Amino acid sequence: MAACAETQYNCECSRRTTGDGVVSSQDDEPPLVSIVLPVRGQRPHTAKCLAALRRHTGAVRHEVIVLENGVDAETETELRAMGDRVQLLTNPENEGFAKACNRGVRAARGKYLVFLNNDVEARADWLRPLVEVADADPSVAVAGSKLLFPDGTIRHAGVELRYASPYPICPAQLSHREEGGEFQAPRDVTAVSGACMLVRAAAFIAVGGFDERYENGYEDVDLCLRLGEAGHRIVYEPASVLVHHGSATAGRFDKELENLDVLHRTWMDRLTGFDRDGYAEAKPSPLDPARPGVSIVVVTYNSLETIAPCLENLRLHTGPQDEVIVVDNASEDATVPFLKWYQGRRPERLRLVCGKANLGFSRGVNLGLKEASRDYVCLLNPDVVVTSGWLESMMAHMLAQGGVGAVGPLSDYVAGRQNVALYLASGAGDPERVAAMLRESRAGQAVETKVLIGFCMLLRRAELLALGGLDPDLFLGHDDLDLSLRLRERGMRLLVATDAFVHHEGHKSFERDPARGKYLVQQSANALYEKLYRANHGKAPSGLELWDIDWFRPTEGLTSIVCLVHDNLAVTRQCVASLYEHTGREFELILVDNGSTEPVGEYAEKLQEAHGNVVFVRNARNEGYAYGCNQGLALARGAFVVLLNNDVVLTPHWLGRQLALLTLDETIGIVGPRSNYIAGMQQVQDRSYRGVSDLRPFTERWFSSHAGGYSEVGRVVGVCMVMRRHVIERIGGLDTGFGLGNFEDDDYCLRAVLAGFHLAVADDVFIHHHGSTTFRSSGIDYPSIMAENSEIFRSKWLLGRKLPTPHNAEAFSDEWDHIPCLYQEIFRPGLDPIETEPQGEERLLCIPDWNTDGWKSIVATYARRFVRRDPVTLVLRVEPPTADRVARARGRLDALLATLVASDGPAIRLETTQIPPRRRGSLYAGASAFLPCAGSREAIYAREAEACGLPSMGRTGLKTLARRLHERR
Repeated sequence: MAACAETQYNCECSRRTTGDGVVSSQDDEPPLVSIVLPVRGQRPHTAKCLAALRRHTGAVRHEVIVLENGVDAETETELRAMGDRVQLLTNPENEGFAKACNRGVRAARGKYLVFLNNDVEARADWLRPLVEVADADPSVAVAGSKLLFPDGTIRHAGVELRYASPYPICPAQLSHREEGGEFQAPRDVTAVSGACMLVRAAAFIAVGGFDERYENGYEDVDLCLRLGEAGHRIVYEPASVLVHHGSATAGRFDKELENLDVLHRTWMDRLTGFDRDGYAEAKPSPLDPARPGVSIVVVTYNSLETIAPCLENLRLHTGPQDEVIVVDNASEDATVPFLKWYQGRRPERLRLVCGKANLGFSRGVNLGLKEASRDYVCLLNPDVVVTSGWLESMMAHMLAQGGVGAVGPLSDYVAGRQNVALYLASGAGDPERVAAMLRESRAGQAVETKVLIGFCMLLRRAELLALGGLDPDLFLGHDDLDLSLRLRERGMRLLVATDAFVHHEGHKSFERDPARGKYLVQQSANALYEKLYRANHGKAPSGLELWDIDWFRPTEGLTSIVCLVHDNLAVTRQCVASLYEHTGREFELILVDNGSTEPVGEYAEKLQEAHGNVVFVRNARNEGYAYGCNQGLALARGAFVVLLNNDVVLTPHWLGRQLALLTLDETIGIVGPRSNYIAGMQQVQDRSYRGVSDLRPFTERWFSSHAGGYSEVGRVVGVCMVMRRHVIERIGGLDTGFGLGNFEDDDYCLRAVLAGFHLAVADDVFIHHHGSTTFRSSGIDYPSIMAENSEIFRSKWLLGRKLPTPHNAEAFSDEWDHIPCLYQEIFRPGLDPIETEPQGEERLLCIPDWNTDGWKSIVATYARRFVRRDPVTLVLRVEPPTADRVARARGRLDALLATLVASDGPAIRLETTQIPPRRRGSLYAGASAFLPCAGSREAIYAREAEACGLPSMGRTGLKTLARRLHERR
């Protein structure tokens, strides 16, 4: 689009007007107007739009360029069928209005561009008035049409910019929903709607076209502002009329907040004024100069929608004795650009503190409190609009009675005794009217309460400082409950000023990400619960008991924490010490000692004596991670269960925050934290972290920068897995077939996903992990175990009966995917054997490690001692029974037998049946003896055989059996 369209169109091929008013090619008549029409689906609207263009565009020379945003086969077929009546451009993906229009302009040849939505229907002779107004005055760069609703009322008669209504910059349709409207003649306006706007091509190109940062919203306003800034006129022309059905395209408003953000960042400092500013001429309310001054602390976070009315009404309803301190918690929208603009406009009304990270509401208030210089402080939300006399009424109650710790007003969006509906039948409507009615009907009246809600609260600064400010652990929400309780515990009274009223919008800061806001509020509820739990020696009172409310709902219930130990007692002590320090809620600790040589039992006894919530399990040998965890899971009584490595160091609120994530969504079944030594996306790589000595400050920094963040994942690493009890009830325990450890957590997560549970990582929770201490201290060949278990995992999930589908509950199989926690449910005497070919009276089972030669001596001894007619069969299990493993085993076995036996050699068969984990005991049930042989998993198979009551037999036993059978013969 380098050449100017005003000169370019004269040298392009011309078009001729057809009978239906559409223009087609002709050498001597170039198009005057290029109509650019982006479409995305909505075939009926597009068809009506094009039909109306054919009927009503008249003799104005034009071309129609249709841009299909995201290919729709049926729409494309219909458009191509129109032949040269439209020029069709296709985008494989939906590029949005701005990008599509800019692309269309690159193909356009007209002096004028008309941008048109596909959900408009042109009325007779709609285009001519737009062209005439532009032709009449070269300074006119844009002409906009009158747009009607289908019922005939006005949808658009130009756009004006309003201040603080409620956004600082608020584009508004003129004469919206009016039947006639005041704009019945052409007039200059600030902007017109992109649903139908004619733009001089040269001017459009000169300012760079539509700003593609906008996605389906406000790109038309932005273009008009840039053209106006360049000295061009924007004209509304009511003689051009179209019907606009409006916002038919799916997702039209998905980026509304982001688009408003771009608009404010671009124009806040460039606008010279507003078309309408209701606050410019507003008169301040009469104030009492004798009233003590107040420091008003407002904490903002993504508060662009509400902060302008908040500050403007504070300006009108506070006095020179007051100060307004705004603390911004690293807003991601254009809140800070507005605040800086406002501060420059009214420096006497605002002191601004901008944080580099979101510190949370409580810490933000505490920062503002440090800046405060008045004897009284008012904590005010950024979505509050104050009214005349609000401070005077609250201060009068503060000073009139003794022992008052805090005073709050009535409002229209608040719970409890501060709800205006309790005191005024017509409590809704204009805030000033409601405030006046309350001053008249309830002058001087206050009621005592157990809690004041923190959207607006007046306190003595000295009293708040003596309390240490708000509790910084309460990041978002419930800080007012805590503050109210602490004031009352100091003997202070809380009053509701029923003659004071402020309007409260409520819950605006996290409108972009409501799930994150809900998560943070639940975290604060859990943190307050834990604080109450500790303060009341293990019993947290309810919200009804403390505040007469029923909406304090922390995550409650016993948590069972299963922790395996194999020596490394010093590491375990550090882990358990951090557990008791940072777990302020009801839990039981289930310690499973997997064959330690160190005095773990003595340590567990001392813990039980000190805390009384310890369950201890002792295994004579290291039974492996899955086996030990299952022992703990079988004993767990909690509503929530945690599998926890003994080589971690826990941090404040590690459990409460993860439980908050489980509470956030009932489909989330397993949650894990981030850590320094962990696999996958849970790994934190931060060079500023120097280990345990730096853990506390690093955790605080980490939470501050990740607060409320969480990620849905396909796997949670077993270092720390926080689960609902329902997960265990549904899928059972870990698969003990993974032996000493590794991949059983991957397996468990896949089974949970198949059962319909989601998995998540609490990105704002960090714990320290020493990593692999048991493997290192025990001298275990970690790489070999990893390789072996990787093969088992591969066999089970990548080469087995199915591929797991995330969140597909129908794929879960009780037979294959539910594994009982109790070992004896899987391995015990008397199980039905797996179906096999007929065997001799003696069936000897051996499960070789086919990668080593330990099995060869067993086979050689068997081959030398027995012959085909002996009622004995040697069954060699291939585990896992993958096709490549079976082929490899068969090849090695055949090669060995070729050197050992003649044609009448004894019966030997390979066992390759796929066996569900819960039926693995059936493998041993049909055997008369188990033949252990050297290998990495020998101990696992021997334990399983023993549990099934199957005696073990070595080479000596084979010789004895052969001698006995030969004597019988």
